[in-house]
Amino acid sequence: MPKENKKDIKKYVILAFFLGCVGAHRFYIGKTRSATVMLVASLFACVFGFWTLFHIVLLWALIDGIVGLNNFSNPQNVFQQSKEDKIKNEKYNEYIANLFLQVLEGLPGAVKEGIKSLFSFVIGTLIVVYLVITFGFPFFFDCPKGDTSCRCFVSAVNKNMSFSDKIGFIVNGANRQDLIPYLDFGDAIKCAMIPD
Repeated sequence: MPKENKKDIKKYVILAFFLGCVGAHRFYIGKTRSATVMLVASLFACVFGFWTLFHIVLLWALIDGIVGLNNFSNPQNVFQQSKEDKIKNEKYNEYIANLFLQVLEGLPGAVKEGIKSLFSFVIGTLIVVYLVITFGFPFFFDCPKGDTSCRCFVSAVNKNMSFSDKIGFIVNGANRQDLIPYLDFGDAIKCAMIPD
């Protein structure tokens, strides 16, 4: 019996719907090249705020999940690969596995632990920076003390700006006029009605 037939279509569909943005369902059935593309694209989109790219990957995963649902009775349609694709995937998997093994074998135990600690520190720092910039953006903007309309304005703008735009404004500095394109009409009226 071929290896692909041992895969469970239910697991494939669940992975596609819940972890599809990182390519888990494609890793599961051995389509590692496309799974790696999904994983890297999602990470890139989340780190740099390219949400359109992230939405494309989500749509891709959703389509994969729907295809899986439509082929519940005949999962070979989902798991089937051409001989050329199987050979390419096997070579790719072998190359990646050998690369990781060579890197890990060449490192002493203390260095391995140091790399793990550094990786944890970098991921933790990125998460903290993301949270501070996302939720703390109004505090980076100088509003005169007691100016509630300014605070309203900056809070309204905060919900409409992308993460990368917020970083740009924090690094380069911004005045109130620079933020106007990010303000929608309803919020502008609401903030203008607040007395200074």
